[in-house]
Amino acid sequence: MKMMKVDLILFFTVATWLLAHCPMHQAMISQPLWKFRSQSLKAKRGVRLLASFTEESRIASKNALVEEDDPFGPPSVLASLKVQESHIPQYFLNMTDAATTSPLIITRLSHDPDIFLARNFVPTEQQGHDLIITAQEQGLKTAGTRQSEAQSVRKSSYLTWIDPYSSTTNNAEKNDLATAAIETARVMSELSQALFVHETLLSPTKLVTCEDLQIAKYDPTGCFDFHHDGYNRFVTVLTYLNGIGGTYFPMAQTTTNNDANKNIDGASLISKLKRCNQITMDEQKLLSVESEFQVGADGLLVVGTEGEAAYSISKKSENAIVRIQPGDAIVFYNSKFRWKERKAIENYRSMHAGLRVPQEKWIATNWLRMKE
Repeated sequence: MKMMKVDLILFFTVATWLLAHCPMHQAMISQPLWKFRSQSLKAKRGVRLLASFTEESRIASKNALVEEDDPFGPPSVLASLKVQESHIPQYFLNMTDAATTSPLIITRLSHDPDIFLARNFVPTEQQGHDLIITAQEQGLKTAGTRQSEAQSVRKSSYLTWIDPYSSTTNNAEKNDLATAAIETARVMSELSQALFVHETLLSPTKLVTCEDLQIAKYDPTGCFDFHHDGYNRFVTVLTYLNGIGGTYFPMAQTTTNNDANKNIDGASLISKLKRCNQITMDEQKLLSVESEFQVGADGLLVVGTEGEAAYSISKKSENAIVRIQPGDAIVFYNSKFRWKERKAIENYRSMHAGLRVPQEKWIATNWLRMKE
């Protein structure tokens, strides 16, 4: 027994010394977890990026081979899709009877930024209705942003949050409704992480978390200036609960034909964006600026049951207009990973706006970010 204790003490002493002097361990404790994890990714072509900073030249020489394997981009099965190509994931929702639901279909809409349509992300209208009613019962607050006063970049917009793992203590009737809404929020959170996060951030250790579900309401004429969700929120899953669209990505590239997107980097487009940011609260001026954009030449427009005529933007390309139904979601990626600097940066092409809507609009948003 005494010899066993001595052997155990010796084992742990040696193991501790080896760990402390291991280059991989030194790399892990000298930088944030996500940064270390990103350096040990295995690329599609078999290239493994090592964590040690002594490998600078070797890593640099491999950057060209792994550039497409962006850990902050879509998973491989979605990254491989071309614009307008679709994928049906092997996932079955247990929330409702299979006969009453439609299949979840994911279609690429833009190649930069990565934007996808998730058809039937919330498969039944009842589930969307439960989220709306629960949000109303919780109470919605006037929407603002951290960088501004409430309503300075949003107009006639209100929001609340639903914790997908909370419990309810209200009366029986409300409890049933809220419980159903929370279950829907939970499935939305888990689906977002399972379907839209790159494999390297999920295995062997899950490095991603999903914020509580945000429910937002826009009154008629409500809008949200051109903005970026931030690189920390590297994936946005935006679900249209009542089928009203109006989301516009002016710099999205919806075709591989460069001529079709020739104006996207032009100074004229940047000036349009600046003018929009300055005059959102003046509806007449906003209309005149919106009319200068051309969908197809200038990005991607999401249209719902309100119809295309609700927006003054002209349409040049049919592929640059996506028509959504209640329960559909738009998924877009806000960050890119620079291998040379080993850091994430904002993809400016992910800038988008919520255009003035002609009728009440309800949306639900899942944001994915790295764990602290």
